[in-house]
Amino acid sequence: TDKNLRRCRKKTEKSSNVPGGLCAILCQQDDDGQWKMCHVANRALTDVETRYGQTELEAAAIKFACADALYKYLVGAPKFEIFTDCKPLVHFFNNPTSRAPLCIERQILAIQGLDYVVKYQKGAENIADYGSRPLPMVKSVNELEEGLRTSVSEDNEYLSRMAKDVNCNDYQFLKEVIQSNLRKKHGKDPRVSRFLGIASVLSVVGEIILCKDNVIPPLSSRRRFVEKAHKIGLSGETRTLKLLQEKIWVSWNC
Repeated sequence: TDKNLRRCRKKTEKSSNVPGGLCAILCQQDDDGQWKMCHVANRALTDVETRYGQTELEAAAIKFACADALYKYLVGAPKFEIFTDCKPLVHFFNNPTSRAPLCIERQILAIQGLDYVVKYQKGAENIADYGSRPLPMVKSVNELEEGLRTSVSEDNEYLSRMAKDVNCNDYQFLKEVIQSNLRKKHGKDPRVSRFLGIASVLSVVGEIILCKDNVIPPLSSRRRFVEKAHKIGLSGETRTLKLLQEKIWVSWNC
């Protein structure tokens, strides 16, 4: 639920060291205490920002993250952590009475409605700072190849299970009704009646049934769709449903 989600939202990380841009990353802590990256945002610097000093630019990155890109996730949340690789900002943002330069003062005022604490983390350890640093030389591709094999294997396994699901009798029966326009004949069949309200926008493409542009998955696949969507966004019920609705027909009651 959203309540449980807010309780574990404790950490954001951001950096402005990417040449020509600002970067912000929102992290969440899972049930095992591990921090998971769940949102990334970035943008190019404006003409005025290109003339900022480094400290002013770091302050602008915090404002961009908390007041713009990630505001909807942070407003109303319990105290969260902001990690920056600029030590002076720790004092300016954590002390309301500090006399910061005017440019930095504006950034502080922009996020004064949020409950946060700013902490220092050197750039080499700040995940939002990676874009400004060259990638390490790869001495061996074995680890990369193994990761790719694992990813492909998982995808093939999922597609294999999906292929079995679409061949189930109920799904094949519904496909036949749609393709042969037999919905009036079988309108009282529970496998068909649940779809009568959207019958005019149903179609079949290959082995898959569509409602407009959204996939109607077999009943046996729906739980896996929900689980995968939840893992992608690490979200509560409402946000998971919204994510699914982008590509999947989600009248789960039917």
